[in-house]
Amino acid sequence: MALLEQEKFDKVIAYGKQAFQELEKENYEMFLELGEKGWEQFPSPVENWNQAYNYAKSFFNNSLRHDDLEEAKKWINRLIENNNNLHLSDEETMHLMGKYCFEKGDYDDARKHWDMVVKAAGHRYFQDDKREYLDFYNNSQKDEEDETLPDSLFQTICQKLDKGDEAVAEERYEDAIAAYQSAIDILPEPKSDWDIYTTLVTSLGDTYYETGQYTIADSYYATALRDGNGIENPYVWYANGRNLIKMGETKAAQDSLMRAYMLDGDEIFTTDDDEFKVYINDFISKKEE
Repeated sequence: MALLEQEKFDKVIAYGKQAFQELEKENYEMFLELGEKGWEQFPSPVENWNQAYNYAKSFFNNSLRHDDLEEAKKWINRLIENNNNLHLSDEETMHLMGKYCFEKGDYDDARKHWDMVVKAAGHRYFQDDKREYLDFYNNSQKDEEDETLPDSLFQTICQKLDKGDEAVAEERYEDAIAAYQSAIDILPEPKSDWDIYTTLVTSLGDTYYETGQYTIADSYYATALRDGNGIENPYVWYANGRNLIKMGETKAAQDSLMRAYMLDGDEIFTTDDDEFKVYINDFISKKEE
């Protein structure tokens, strides 16, 4: 574990204690100023140190309580960088991202982050937060269940999806792309609201991956994660990760592959006979220590 030596960490803690003393006096500006000075005591790169995560989390939560979204964004970006490097608090980091999105009013993104958390760790991260978060999440799940495509349209889209899959199996990649795209074209707006949208976009990404057009594939995987519900789907994270490996983006790929591992364990990597699992073996070992 990457722990900062005690003498240096004591300097961090000293500023942190002073900051929270000022917060108790309702001196929020001084709280932020002292918090920043404490952060500066971490040797660079800050994301290497385990203690930096909890330090950033404390200031993020208090910035959020003061409705200071600009300051909260700074601190959550810091803890995300730390966690992306150490992968010690993946589920909690995703939960905090959900909180930030919720307070910003980005409710769809909040739900997507929390979907991933609940799938990996249940509802335990909601226990110590305000009830509003859990109520919103539970209600959003009910709303989603109520929205379905008309049967005839759904069947037509599934037929096009099947044609695309058959074309891929026969290495008729242009036909596959046309089939998947035609299915997307007939989805009602907003297209990204429908679960099958993620399947179709990911299928397009996979087709371009098979043809070695990794940059185009990357754009479709990014769409599935950003606009669809791919954030809760281990295969989408896995496909995105292996594609990033092909693009030479190893660090970003490791992050995606770790997210796939968190959601589905070893099983997802059997898709390619564990070819891409080697890129995260060190992170898995750290997590299990």
